Amino acid sequence: GAFAHYGLGLWDRLFLTAGGRKDESDFFPDAATWRMGAAYLHRETGSKLKGGYGTAFKAPTLFELFGFAQNFQGNPALKPEESTGWDAGVEQALWDGRARVEAVYFRNRIRNLIIGAGQTALNVPGARADGVEVAASARPLPDVDVTFSYTFTRTRDSQSGDDLVRRPKHMANLGLFRRLMDGRAEIGLEVSYFGRQDDFFFDAAFNRVQVEMPSRTLVNL
Repeated sequence: GAFAHYGLGLWDRLFLTAGGRKDESDFFPDAATWRMGAAYLHRETGSKLKGGYGTAFKAPTLFELFGFAQNFQGNPALKPEESTGWDAGVEQALWDGRARVEAVYFRNRIRNLIIGAGQTALNVPGARADGVEVAASARPLPDVDVTFSYTFTRTRDSQSGDDLVRRPKHMANLGLFRRLMDGRAEIGLEVSYFGRQDDFFFDAAFNRVQVEMPSRTLVNL
């Protein structure tokens, strides 16, 4: 594989980026992907507008292709996943730069999504994911940082119309960090919430049923 990336800043306000990648493989057709992005910063108010559009490629894993387990049969006929996506958002600095709020809308379209199907893996012809993410961060004290983010994601399998598995609609994260010893150490507390999501349940005969998993919370110190 080979890739190139270029960034350009104009008048200390307009920032442009462009990148491309070429992957060559003995097992799949060669893939070329790219992404372009732009951001405009209004320095007088601390506002930033930003957006991007790009393509992506993901080859199946060796396990998905060939197995290596008695209860899983690999599928050498799997096709790589391909996707296109774009995002647009706004960011605002507050409190003389010590705080920031952000909101972003994103949309992705996926072709040949790879999913587990009993004792093998299959391609789903198409899937989509779109949603909104909001985030905020602040430094109320010189050695204290607070962060927050929330993401709403809506997904669909184009074949069945069902939600994609293991992709919760609601996710949130709250963090509190304190620097110690003149910045040489840090202690942090993070609380992450993952909403209800669908998953696959397989019985002893590997028959698949889509079930709903309850929400959960993870606390890291």
